[in-house]
Amino acid sequence: MTLANARLLPAALFIAAISPIANAAPVYSAVTGHYYELSTEWGSWHEMQSLASSRSVQVGNSTFTGFLACIETAEEQAAIVALFGEMITIGPDVFGAWIGASDERNEGQWEWVTGPHAQNPLTFYADGQQLTYAPWAPGEPNSFMGAPENFAVWGWGAGGTWNDLYEFGRAPALIEYIPASASAALLGLGAMLFTKRRRT
Repeated sequence: MTLANARLLPAALFIAAISPIANAAPVYSAVTGHYYELSTEWGSWHEMQSLASSRSVQVGNSTFTGFLACIETAEEQAAIVALFGEMITIGPDVFGAWIGASDERNEGQWEWVTGPHAQNPLTFYADGQQLTYAPWAPGEPNSFMGAPENFAVWGWGAGGTWNDLYEFGRAPALIEYIPASASAALLGLGAMLFTKRRRT
């Protein structure tokens, strides 16, 4: 199956077998106090970032806009794996889900560039050195065969490890929503009952 043909198929057909809530609305993590969603749509990194920023969750009277997830700690990585499983596969060509990491601005300098870091990117990996948390799959990131792979996916391998892919790779989005205060996070599972996804 080529990427062009595979893109026409609903991602849910492939994800459902390994991700128990891929079709669900955003779900709450008591570990981080954030909400996460694994999209059933898929496309390039830029397409999925646009999708993420067009979505929101409403908790009580407050609305929070989505973004491609920034996974900054081992605890957050484990929490996401607990929600969605550790490996995401879409057909024979695509593995993983886009997250908000890129080295597009400076090759080899990986930054969080979405959500809270959209205006001030945060470097977490540079020149082959891990500066903060960065669970890359073995041998990654590597710009395979010299092609510029400037965007990261989560769920490439065991434990939800990451990989770098080229700009026009196809994957779903791992979307994160951050409530504005700790009090919103403390609503926990109870808040989920009042949470709904709004598409614009």
